[in-house]
Amino acid sequence: MQTNEKDPEEKEWANAIKVVFPTFENGGTHVNVSGVALAKNSPNRENAVKLIQFLSSPEAQQIQAEQSYEYPVQPGLEASPVVQAFGELNADTLSLAEISAHRKAASEMVDRVGLDDGPSS
Repeated sequence: MQTNEKDPEEKEWANAIKVVFPTFENGGTHVNVSGVALAKNSPNRENAVKLIQFLSSPEAQQIQAEQSYEYPVQPGLEASPVVQAFGELNADTLSLAEISAHRKAASEMVDRVGLDDGPSS
């Protein structure tokens, strides 16, 4: 929205908000992870590995940071100016293994409270 040159109204909306990173007790802000995996029986393993290597390269990480406004995982690379304007990110360091250990309980809680039910009429 903030970079949409075709719709100035969207830029106004984006400039009217303030990003706030929630910080939880004993941790930082939760960060969704974009990742890649290679299937064990992938028929094109060699090319898939080359793609994964490219996607994790500094060049590709910088492109992703600038084009999709994600934080680069490569040390020393900077987020886009749009993302930097959000302020300092104190990312939670909880491992994905620990997070995934609680996936079933989290899914059950989402169902129990009706989070995905949408607005009530």
